[in-house]
Amino acid sequence: LFRDLLALRREERALQPGRAVLSAAADPGGAWLTVEPRPTDGQGHTLFAAYNFSGADHHVPVPAPPAGRLWRLRFSTRNARYGGPSDTPRLTKQTGGDSRVRVLPESAVLYRLEDR
Repeated sequence: LFRDLLALRREERALQPGRAVLSAAADPGGAWLTVEPRPTDGQGHTLFAAYNFSGADHHVPVPAPPAGRLWRLRFSTRNARYGGPSDTPRLTKQTGGDSRVRVLPESAVLYRLEDR
């Protein structure tokens, strides 16, 4: 896990120190946190990370992608490689058009904004 996280930081400019502007949202009860690092230099991809600190599933809001773009899963702690059940967190549309991702208990996911 540690090696894969270091590789992600090398590959994704938005995860490198000083190279991103962050926006964040959190559950008022402290169950989940989302962070959206955007590269400051226009190079690389915008990312979206969701962390679930609780023992229950949470459907957390996902920023709407611009036209012609989509969020693609880049990393999940639920991967079988790290001892998880390898269930892929899926983005879903809610009533009203808002997108959400189901983040399972005590896990984290990272998505990358890409062209369709």
